[in-house]
Amino acid sequence: MNAQALMNTFGSEGISFFCGVPDTILAGFVKCIDNQCLRNVVTANEGNAIGVATGYYLSTGEIACVYMSSAGLGNCVNPLTSLTNKEMYNVPMVLLIGLRDEPAQHSLMKKAIAGILENIDIKWWVIGELKDAISWSRLNNRPVAVIINENVECCVDDAPNPVYVGLMTRQEVIQVIISVVSEDDVIVCSTGKACRELNELTCKNPKFLNVGAMGHASSIALGIAMNTTKQVVCIDGDGSILMHAGSLATIGGTCPVNFKHVIINNGLHDSIGSVRLTNDLLSFDELSKNFDYNYSEWAICDNKKHLITLVKELMAAEGPALLDLHVKPGARDDLSRPTESFGELKEEFMKRCQA
Repeated sequence: MNAQALMNTFGSEGISFFCGVPDTILAGFVKCIDNQCLRNVVTANEGNAIGVATGYYLSTGEIACVYMSSAGLGNCVNPLTSLTNKEMYNVPMVLLIGLRDEPAQHSLMKKAIAGILENIDIKWWVIGELKDAISWSRLNNRPVAVIINENVECCVDDAPNPVYVGLMTRQEVIQVIISVVSEDDVIVCSTGKACRELNELTCKNPKFLNVGAMGHASSIALGIAMNTTKQVVCIDGDGSILMHAGSLATIGGTCPVNFKHVIINNGLHDSIGSVRLTNDLLSFDELSKNFDYNYSEWAICDNKKHLITLVKELMAAEGPALLDLHVKPGARDDLSRPTESFGELKEEFMKRCQA
Protein backbone atom coordinates (compact mmCIF):
# COMPACT_ATOMS: atom_id res chain seq x y z
CA MET A 1 0.00 0.00 0.00
CA ASN A 2 1.18 3.51 -0.81
CA ALA A 3 1.59 5.85 2.16
CA GLN A 4 0.44 8.89 0.21
CA ALA A 5 -2.79 7.17 -0.81
CA LEU A 6 -3.48 6.33 2.81
CA MET A 7 -2.71 9.91 3.85
CA ASN A 8 -5.08 11.18 1.17
CA THR A 9 -7.90 9.06 2.57
CA PHE A 10 -7.39 10.42 6.07
CA GLY A 11 -7.17 13.95 4.68
CA SER A 12 -10.40 13.60 2.72
CA GLU A 13 -12.11 12.48 5.92
CA GLY A 14 -10.82 15.49 7.86
CA ILE A 15 -8.26 13.66 10.01
CA SER A 16 -5.00 15.57 10.40
CA PHE A 17 -3.78 14.63 13.89
CA PHE A 18 -1.80 11.44 14.46
CA CYS A 19 -0.14 9.79 17.44
CA GLY A 20 1.12 6.38 18.48
CA VAL A 21 4.04 3.98 18.40
CA PRO A 22 5.23 2.91 14.93
CA ASP A 23 5.68 -0.64 13.78
CA THR A 24 7.33 -2.26 10.78
CA ILE A 25 4.14 -2.21 8.69
CA LEU A 26 3.33 1.44 9.43
CA ALA A 27 6.84 2.95 9.50
CA GLY A 28 6.47 4.36 5.98
CA PHE A 29 3.12 5.88 6.92
CA VAL A 30 4.60 7.64 9.96
CA LYS A 31 7.52 8.98 7.92
CA CYS A 32 5.04 10.31 5.35
CA ILE A 33 3.13 12.14 8.10
CA ASP A 34 6.34 13.82 9.26
CA ASN A 35 7.41 14.64 5.72
CA GLN A 36 4.15 16.52 5.19
CA CYS A 37 4.63 18.38 8.49
CA LEU A 38 1.31 17.16 9.85
CA ARG A 39 0.76 17.05 13.60
CA ASN A 40 2.24 13.80 14.85
CA VAL A 41 3.20 12.67 18.34
CA VAL A 42 5.35 9.54 18.67
CA THR A 43 4.33 8.51 22.17
CA ALA A 44 6.27 6.45 24.70
CA ASN A 45 3.66 3.69 24.54
CA GLU A 46 0.31 3.02 22.90
CA GLY A 47 -1.74 3.69 26.02
CA ASN A 48 -0.24 7.20 26.11
CA ALA A 49 -1.46 7.67 22.55
CA ILE A 50 -5.05 6.85 23.56
CA GLY A 51 -4.75 9.59 26.19
CA VAL A 52 -3.34 12.11 23.68
CA ALA A 53 -6.09 11.30 21.16
CA THR A 54 -8.69 11.72 23.91
CA GLY A 55 -7.30 15.12 24.88
CA TYR A 56 -7.27 16.15 21.22
CA TYR A 57 -10.94 15.23 20.84
CA LEU A 58 -11.97 16.94 24.10
CA SER A 59 -10.28 20.19 23.06
CA THR A 60 -11.26 20.23 19.37
CA GLY A 61 -14.19 17.88 18.82
CA GLU A 62 -12.13 16.23 16.07
CA ILE A 63 -11.03 12.61 15.59
CA ALA A 64 -7.41 11.52 15.80
CA CYS A 65 -5.69 8.52 14.26
CA VAL A 66 -3.77 6.33 16.72
CA TYR A 67 -1.27 4.02 15.00
CA MET A 68 0.26 0.94 16.56
CA SER A 69 1.30 -2.67 16.05
CA SER A 70 -1.01 -5.51 16.98
CA ALA A 71 1.33 -6.24 19.90
CA GLY A 72 0.83 -2.67 21.11
CA LEU A 73 -2.91 -3.20 21.52
CA GLY A 74 -2.18 -4.77 24.90
CA ASN A 75 -0.89 -1.42 26.18
CA CYS A 76 -4.23 0.18 25.23
CA VAL A 77 -6.71 -2.13 26.93
CA ASN A 78 -6.94 -0.10 30.15
CA PRO A 79 -7.68 3.32 28.60
CA LEU A 80 -9.91 1.77 25.93
CA THR A 81 -12.05 0.09 28.61
CA SER A 82 -11.97 2.75 31.33
CA LEU A 83 -11.75 6.04 29.41
CA THR A 84 -12.97 6.00 25.81
CA ASN A 85 -15.69 3.31 25.77
CA LYS A 86 -19.42 3.98 25.60
CA GLU A 87 -20.00 3.42 29.34
CA MET A 88 -17.40 6.12 30.11
CA TYR A 89 -16.60 9.18 27.96
CA ASN A 90 -17.49 7.80 24.54
CA VAL A 91 -14.47 9.18 22.66
CA PRO A 92 -14.21 8.60 18.89
CA MET A 93 -10.84 7.82 17.32
CA VAL A 94 -9.38 5.53 14.67
CA LEU A 95 -6.96 2.84 15.81
CA LEU A 96 -4.77 1.95 12.82
CA ILE A 97 -3.28 -1.42 13.69
CA GLY A 98 -0.47 -3.09 11.77
CA LEU A 99 -0.97 -6.85 11.91
CA ARG A 100 2.06 -9.12 11.56
CA ASP A 101 2.14 -12.89 11.71
CA GLU A 102 5.90 -13.29 12.00
CA PRO A 103 8.25 -13.58 13.76
CA ALA A 104 6.78 -15.90 16.39
CA GLN A 105 6.09 -13.27 19.05
CA HIS A 106 3.39 -11.80 16.77
CA SER A 107 1.62 -15.01 15.81
CA LEU A 108 -0.62 -15.30 18.88
CA MET A 109 -1.86 -11.73 18.61
CA LYS A 110 -2.75 -12.26 14.96
CA LYS A 111 -5.09 -15.08 16.01
CA ALA A 112 -6.42 -13.22 19.05
CA ILE A 113 -6.85 -9.63 17.87
CA ALA A 114 -10.40 -9.91 16.51
CA GLY A 115 -11.60 -11.53 19.71
CA ILE A 116 -9.83 -8.95 21.89
CA LEU A 117 -11.40 -6.05 20.00
CA GLU A 118 -14.83 -7.62 20.11
CA ASN A 119 -14.55 -8.42 23.83
CA ILE A 120 -13.74 -4.81 24.67
CA ASP A 121 -16.60 -3.64 22.41
CA ILE A 122 -14.56 -2.07 19.61
CA LYS A 123 -15.83 -2.57 16.08
CA TRP A 124 -13.15 -3.24 13.51
CA TRP A 125 -12.70 -3.00 9.76
CA VAL A 126 -9.95 -3.87 7.28
CA ILE A 127 -7.94 -1.12 5.60
CA GLY A 128 -10.05 -1.09 2.44
CA GLU A 129 -13.01 -0.05 4.58
CA LEU A 130 -11.24 2.89 6.24
CA LYS A 131 -13.82 5.49 5.19
CA ASP A 132 -16.66 3.36 6.57
CA ALA A 133 -14.83 2.98 9.88
CA ILE A 134 -14.25 6.74 10.21
CA SER A 135 -17.90 7.49 9.42
CA TRP A 136 -19.10 4.97 12.01
CA SER A 137 -16.76 6.39 14.65
CA ARG A 138 -18.06 9.92 14.08
CA LEU A 139 -21.70 8.87 14.00
CA ASN A 140 -21.49 6.81 17.18
CA ASN A 141 -18.80 8.72 19.13
CA ARG A 142 -16.85 5.50 19.61
CA PRO A 143 -13.31 4.26 18.98
CA VAL A 144 -12.93 1.98 15.97
CA ALA A 145 -10.08 -0.22 14.78
CA VAL A 146 -8.80 -0.58 11.23
CA ILE A 147 -6.45 -3.50 10.57
CA ILE A 148 -3.73 -3.45 7.93
CA ASN A 149 -1.49 -6.42 7.16
CA GLU A 150 0.65 -5.10 4.31
CA ASN A 151 3.63 -2.76 4.52
CA VAL A 152 2.88 0.89 3.81
CA GLU A 153 5.49 2.06 1.33
CA CYS A 154 6.83 5.60 1.49
CA CYS A 155 8.98 7.34 -1.11
CA VAL A 156 10.57 9.59 1.52
CA ASP A 157 14.30 8.91 1.86
CA ASP A 158 15.94 9.00 5.28
CA ALA A 159 18.39 11.89 5.18
CA PRO A 160 21.73 11.04 6.80
CA ASN A 161 22.11 12.71 10.19
CA PRO A 162 25.57 14.26 10.71
CA VAL A 163 25.20 13.69 14.47
CA TYR A 164 25.94 9.98 13.92
CA VAL A 165 29.03 10.27 11.73
CA GLY A 166 31.92 8.28 13.15
CA LEU A 167 29.91 6.53 15.85
CA MET A 168 30.02 2.82 16.58
CA THR A 169 27.05 0.64 15.64
CA ARG A 170 24.87 -1.13 18.17
CA GLN A 171 26.33 -4.52 17.26
CA GLU A 172 29.88 -3.20 17.73
CA VAL A 173 28.90 -1.91 21.17
CA ILE A 174 27.30 -5.23 22.14
CA GLN A 175 30.47 -7.01 21.04
CA VAL A 176 32.50 -4.82 23.41
CA ILE A 177 30.11 -5.49 26.29
CA ILE A 178 30.32 -9.27 25.99
CA SER A 179 34.10 -9.10 25.62
CA VAL A 180 34.39 -7.28 28.95
CA VAL A 181 31.88 -9.03 31.22
CA SER A 182 32.65 -12.30 32.99
CA GLU A 183 31.34 -15.49 31.39
CA ASP A 184 29.21 -16.10 34.50
CA ASP A 185 27.47 -12.72 34.26
CA VAL A 186 23.84 -12.89 33.15
CA ILE A 187 22.74 -10.87 30.11
CA VAL A 188 19.14 -9.81 29.44
CA CYS A 189 18.69 -8.19 26.03
CA SER A 190 15.85 -5.94 24.93
CA THR A 191 13.50 -6.54 22.04
CA GLY A 192 14.24 -6.12 18.35
CA LYS A 193 17.48 -6.16 16.42
CA ALA A 194 19.64 -5.96 19.53
CA CYS A 195 18.52 -9.52 20.38
CA ARG A 196 19.34 -10.72 16.90
CA GLU A 197 22.76 -9.07 16.97
CA LEU A 198 23.59 -10.56 20.37
CA ASN A 199 22.41 -13.96 19.18
CA GLU A 200 24.81 -13.84 16.22
CA LEU A 201 27.82 -12.92 18.32
CA THR A 202 29.93 -15.49 20.16
CA CYS A 203 28.59 -15.13 23.69
CA LYS A 204 29.27 -17.69 26.41
CA ASN A 205 27.13 -15.91 28.99
CA PRO A 206 23.70 -17.03 30.15
CA LYS A 207 21.59 -14.76 27.94
CA PHE A 208 17.86 -14.11 27.83
CA LEU A 209 16.58 -12.75 24.52
CA ASN A 210 13.48 -10.69 25.24
CA VAL A 211 12.35 -10.70 21.62
CA GLY A 212 8.86 -9.39 22.42
CA ALA A 213 7.35 -7.59 25.45
CA MET A 214 8.87 -4.25 24.49
CA GLY A 215 9.88 -2.17 27.48
CA HIS A 216 10.03 -5.04 29.96
CA ALA A 217 13.66 -6.21 29.63
CA SER A 218 14.76 -4.12 32.61
CA SER A 219 12.01 -5.57 34.81
CA ILE A 220 12.97 -9.11 33.80
CA ALA A 221 16.58 -8.29 34.63
CA LEU A 222 15.51 -6.83 37.98
CA GLY A 223 13.64 -9.99 38.92
CA ILE A 224 16.74 -12.03 38.11
CA ALA A 225 19.13 -9.68 39.92
CA MET A 226 17.10 -9.88 43.12
CA ASN A 227 17.49 -13.65 43.18
CA THR A 228 21.09 -14.31 42.17
CA THR A 229 24.55 -13.26 43.29
CA LYS A 230 25.68 -13.08 39.66
CA GLN A 231 26.10 -9.74 37.93
CA VAL A 232 23.06 -9.05 35.73
CA VAL A 233 23.56 -6.88 32.65
CA CYS A 234 20.46 -5.49 30.93
CA ILE A 235 21.12 -4.36 27.35
CA ASP A 236 18.25 -1.97 26.67
CA GLY A 237 17.17 0.48 23.97
CA ASP A 238 16.07 4.10 24.27
CA GLY A 239 12.64 3.48 22.73
CA SER A 240 12.22 0.36 24.82
CA ILE A 241 13.03 1.96 28.17
CA LEU A 242 10.80 4.95 27.35
CA MET A 243 7.84 2.63 26.84
CA HIS A 244 7.79 1.70 30.53
CA ALA A 245 10.17 4.21 32.08
CA GLY A 246 8.61 3.72 35.51
CA SER A 247 10.74 0.60 35.78
CA LEU A 248 13.71 2.89 36.45
CA ALA A 249 12.05 4.03 39.68
CA THR A 250 11.36 0.42 40.66
CA ILE A 251 14.99 -0.56 40.01
CA GLY A 252 16.32 2.44 41.94
CA GLY A 253 13.96 1.80 44.84
CA THR A 254 14.78 -1.91 45.00
CA CYS A 255 18.50 -1.11 44.74
CA PRO A 256 20.03 -4.43 43.58
CA VAL A 257 23.80 -3.95 43.79
CA ASN A 258 24.37 -6.47 40.99
CA PHE A 259 22.12 -4.72 38.43
CA LYS A 260 23.98 -3.16 35.49
CA HIS A 261 21.91 -1.28 32.92
CA VAL A 262 23.21 -0.39 29.46
CA ILE A 263 20.94 1.79 27.31
CA ILE A 264 21.85 1.85 23.64
CA ASN A 265 20.65 5.25 22.53
CA ASN A 266 20.20 6.22 18.87
CA GLY A 267 17.13 8.45 19.00
CA LEU A 268 15.04 6.03 16.91
CA HIS A 269 12.73 3.07 17.00
CA ASP A 270 15.46 1.34 15.02
CA SER A 271 13.94 -2.15 14.89
CA ILE A 272 10.58 -0.97 13.55
CA GLY A 273 11.38 1.17 10.56
CA SER A 274 13.86 3.65 12.07
CA VAL A 275 11.14 6.13 13.02
CA ARG A 276 12.45 8.94 15.21
CA LEU A 277 11.52 9.26 18.87
CA THR A 278 9.73 12.47 19.85
CA ASN A 279 12.77 13.40 21.96
CA ASP A 280 15.97 12.79 20.02
CA LEU A 281 18.91 11.41 22.01
CA LEU A 282 17.54 11.75 25.51
CA SER A 283 19.99 11.66 28.41
CA PHE A 284 19.10 8.71 30.62
CA ASP A 285 22.02 9.14 33.00
CA GLU A 286 20.48 12.17 34.71
CA LEU A 287 17.07 10.52 34.82
CA SER A 288 18.46 7.40 36.46
CA LYS A 289 20.22 9.51 39.12
CA ASN A 290 16.85 11.01 40.03
CA PHE A 291 15.55 7.46 40.43
CA ASP A 292 18.32 6.59 42.91
CA TYR A 293 20.71 4.60 40.73
CA ASN A 294 24.03 4.48 42.54
CA TYR A 295 26.09 5.05 39.40
CA SER A 296 25.31 6.69 36.09
CA GLU A 297 27.41 7.73 33.09
CA TRP A 298 26.88 8.55 29.43
CA ALA A 299 29.15 8.52 26.42
CA ILE A 300 29.25 9.05 22.68
CA CYS A 301 30.53 5.76 21.27
CA ASP A 302 33.24 6.86 18.87
CA ASN A 303 36.21 5.10 20.44
CA LYS A 304 36.39 1.39 21.21
CA LYS A 305 39.20 1.72 23.76
CA HIS A 306 37.25 4.33 25.72
CA LEU A 307 34.12 2.19 25.59
CA ILE A 308 36.00 -0.80 27.04
CA THR A 309 37.06 1.41 29.97
CA LEU A 310 33.49 2.61 30.50
CA VAL A 311 32.08 -0.92 30.54
CA LYS A 312 34.75 -2.03 33.03
CA GLU A 313 33.85 0.93 35.27
CA LEU A 314 30.16 0.02 35.01
CA MET A 315 30.82 -3.58 36.05
CA ALA A 316 32.97 -2.43 38.99
CA ALA A 317 30.38 0.06 40.24
CA GLU A 318 27.82 -0.68 42.94
CA GLY A 319 24.44 -1.13 41.34
CA PRO A 320 22.01 -0.23 40.26
CA ALA A 321 24.38 1.28 37.74
CA LEU A 322 23.61 2.71 34.29
CA LEU A 323 25.60 3.44 31.15
CA ASP A 324 23.86 5.52 28.46
CA LEU A 325 25.63 4.96 25.12
CA HIS A 326 24.93 7.08 22.05
CA VAL A 327 25.44 5.00 18.90
CA LYS A 328 24.94 5.05 15.16
CA PRO A 329 21.47 3.86 14.03
CA GLY A 330 20.97 0.97 11.67
CA ALA A 331 21.64 -2.74 11.40
CA ARG A 332 22.74 -5.29 8.83
CA ASP A 333 20.03 -6.34 6.41
CA ASP A 334 20.97 -10.02 6.73
CA LEU A 335 20.55 -10.41 10.50
CA SER A 336 19.39 -13.92 11.34
CA ARG A 337 16.94 -15.00 14.04
CA PRO A 338 17.50 -17.68 16.69
CA THR A 339 17.07 -21.19 15.28
CA GLU A 340 16.20 -22.75 18.65
CA SER A 341 12.64 -22.75 19.94
CA PHE A 342 11.78 -20.29 22.69
CA GLY A 343 11.29 -23.25 25.00
CA GLU A 344 14.81 -24.44 24.30
CA LEU A 345 16.22 -20.94 24.82
CA LYS A 346 14.40 -20.67 28.16
CA GLU A 347 15.59 -24.04 29.43
CA GLU A 348 19.21 -23.32 28.49
CA PHE A 349 19.07 -19.90 30.12
CA MET A 350 17.55 -21.23 33.37
CA LYS A 351 20.15 -24.00 33.58
CA ARG A 352 23.02 -21.52 33.11
CA CYS A 353 21.51 -18.80 35.28
CA GLN A 354 20.85 -21.11 38.22
CA ALA A 355 24.21 -22.90 38.04
